[in-house]
Amino acid sequence: MSWLPGDVTAQDLDMAISLRARLLLAYYQRMVALNGSLFGGQLDLGRVMFAGHSTGGGAAAEAGRMIQSVINIKVAYAMLAPYFRNGPAHPYVGLDTHGLFVMHGTLLGNRAGIYPFTSNESVRSRIVPDAKVFVTAHTHVPHRRFLDGVHLINIGSVGVPGDGDGRAAYGRMTWTRSQGWQAGIARVAFDRAAADHDYFASGFMDEAGPEAELSLVQYRLARDVRTRWSAEYRRPVLAGEISLAESLGHFLAQDEFRPFRAGSNGESGRPGVRTPHEN
Repeated sequence: MSWLPGDVTAQDLDMAISLRARLLLAYYQRMVALNGSLFGGQLDLGRVMFAGHSTGGGAAAEAGRMIQSVINIKVAYAMLAPYFRNGPAHPYVGLDTHGLFVMHGTLLGNRAGIYPFTSNESVRSRIVPDAKVFVTAHTHVPHRRFLDGVHLINIGSVGVPGDGDGRAAYGRMTWTRSQGWQAGIARVAFDRAAADHDYFASGFMDEAGPEAELSLVQYRLARDVRTRWSAEYRRPVLAGEISLAESLGHFLAQDEFRPFRAGSNGESGRPGVRTPHEN
C-alpha cells in the first residue's frame, strides 16, 4: 500500500472500505425499492456491477459479498479508483479474460467521456486497445458503436439520461461460448412526474447546493445541459473568476431553460412532465 499517504493506516483503510460498502449496499437496496415503486419491476437487478470513480475497489467487493449473503442473486462487483497515489496511470477493471473493461470515464481521464459526436479517431485514444467490450459512463448520454472489433457502450444514466429520451438507460452485457459478447443499452419507462416531485420532497433541491437546479433542468429536458455549462464556465469557475452559483445563474437564465427551472409551474415542478421519447 505504498500509494497511501503516510498518515493513513491499514485500519483507517479497512474502516473506510466498510463504510463505503455499507453505503453501496444501501444504494443497492434503494435501487430495489425504486424498481418496484418507479420502474414497475422492469429493471434487471439479477446481476449488478458497482463501478464508479468514488466507490473504492475493496468497498465494491465487500458490498458485493454483503448483497450475495442476503439476496440469492449473482452480483458482479468491480470498481475503479482513478486516483491511486503512485498507482497505475490508467486504472481500469478487466472483469475476466474474455475482454470486458469498465471505466467511469476513459483512459484520458475521469471526465474525458465518449459522446455520439466523438470521432472514431478520438475514441481509439480513449479505450483499452485489446478490449472486446469497453463500458464507459460519466456523460449521462447513452451511446453504442462497434469500432475495430470492440463493442463500445456508454451506459447513460438510469435517473437523468441526457439523449432526449426520458426513459431510464442502463447497459446490459452478456457473454456465451457460442456467440461471444453481446452488448446493448436497455431503456425502461418510469413515472417521471413522481421522480420530479421527489427532487423537492427528498430535500435534494434544498440541500444539494447550486448544482441542484442544473440537475433538475437536465432531468426535465432529458438533455445533456451539464456539458454545455462546463464548456462555457468550468475554466472561469476553477480560476476563481466567477462563483459556481453565479455561473449557473447566468447559464440557466437562458430562455430555453426558463420553463424547466424550479418554481416554473409550482413548488414541485411540472406535474405533467412529458416523457421526451414519446414526442
